[in-house]
Amino acid sequence: TNLAEAMKVVRGSRYGTNLAEAVKEMPKLLQDLSSSFLLHARAILEPSGLGSIDGVPAVLAILVRLVEALDALIAPERDGAEAHGCMSNHSGASRGYGGEARPVYSDATVAALSMGIGQRGFLPRILECLAGGPVHVALLCRGSSYAPLALELAMHAALALRLAMAWCPMDGPQKTCEVLLASGGFDVVLDAASRFFQEVEAEDWCSPQAAMGLGTLALSLGTLRLGLRADRGVPRLLRAKQQPVARLAPLAAQVLERLARAPLERPEDGDQVTRTAEEDRLAAADAAAVAAVHLLSSAAELLPTTPVLGVEPGRVASLLKDVVGGRPLSPALAAAMRHLATPSSRRRGSSTSSGGSGGSGNGRSRVSVWFADSSSMFERQLRRALASADVAQDCVQAALLAMNRGVGLDSGAQLGCFGGTSSTVVDLVERNREQAMRVATLYAHIEAFAVAVHGASAGAELVQG
Repeated sequence: TNLAEAMKVVRGSRYGTNLAEAVKEMPKLLQDLSSSFLLHARAILEPSGLGSIDGVPAVLAILVRLVEALDALIAPERDGAEAHGCMSNHSGASRGYGGEARPVYSDATVAALSMGIGQRGFLPRILECLAGGPVHVALLCRGSSYAPLALELAMHAALALRLAMAWCPMDGPQKTCEVLLASGGFDVVLDAASRFFQEVEAEDWCSPQAAMGLGTLALSLGTLRLGLRADRGVPRLLRAKQQPVARLAPLAAQVLERLARAPLERPEDGDQVTRTAEEDRLAAADAAAVAAVHLLSSAAELLPTTPVLGVEPGRVASLLKDVVGGRPLSPALAAAMRHLATPSSRRRGSSTSSGGSGGSGNGRSRVSVWFADSSSMFERQLRRALASADVAQDCVQAALLAMNRGVGLDSGAQLGCFGGTSSTVVDLVERNREQAMRVATLYAHIEAFAVAVHGASAGAELVQG
């Protein structure tokens, strides 16, 4: 595989340069990257040495290009109070958020993606690169000097898998989430997420590995959540003897507990490298918190009663209060908390309640609660616990802290991809407009959270307070 040519094709599809050629070459690129990745990943399981490309391990270099191709093709889910399904590629395309390839899918590209997520494609081998997988273990067995490669390969594998999970064609090819559950991949990702969490626990919190581990953990939790929207696979998952779904909420709670007691103060001194590393760690921690809250929401829809879900509502409320308290609140975390507090009957576009096919998931979640005591329902108990702990007020204070420090509300990073820092009046106006929209979005999520927890008058009371 010519990686320079791969980069050219991806950029052409993403930014519209040499578009016709890029669209023509994308299917072949996917096939070449997939076959090359399989070849080099398989070589790790053999005694032979690792191949390299320009001094970089070949398996990692190829996987990075595969991630870039998937990112260009597959649009992400939009941020919001709900865990939405896939969007069209028009959303966020102008800002470089992924899914910019035009047209999104030719017939040949769909065929290449379908082959990639099949048994002979890149998806099964990507699962083997996750923590605890054969490729990951084989690298660690080569000696401690291979540990950084194993960690970085696992992170990119988790990213590739998370991107692939967002591919959900309306008809025709099977969704990635269906393939994952049918092949037993859900259990693999769940085991990997548990191992990622254990590694984060064991790491020095201020080390670069901690940030990478948190980011990989966040990606794995997101993959698990998206796996729960597979209509044909989830009922079988609920009946499995190992009960993987019952492990989701406890894992999410463990992640929140670790984040609640982590030192997450924003650095105010030190050199630029130190500050940048700390910012990366804070961003990874926030992503892990968001993913944990969303996963908890999805698990609670499938296992609606507290005894079956496996976590106490009071503990969750206390953990959220600790995670939010004294730290800047990001719009993404506020949206996740809003989704968690909103009654499932009022959630719109939920991936687990709609399952991507007209709401069959609602029936799926209600089967187990026909004869349940209403007092045991997790959602109701959680809202009471959130109200008792007054978590909404903590959210307000955290939002004020975010505004004062500009955390998660500055759009400069997005503007940077169109020419760097703001250098004109137009750039400045655009930046201020986007920042105002982010602040408004943040408070909209907090108000909706407060209303779900305290009632309709809570919004006005928050403003007065």
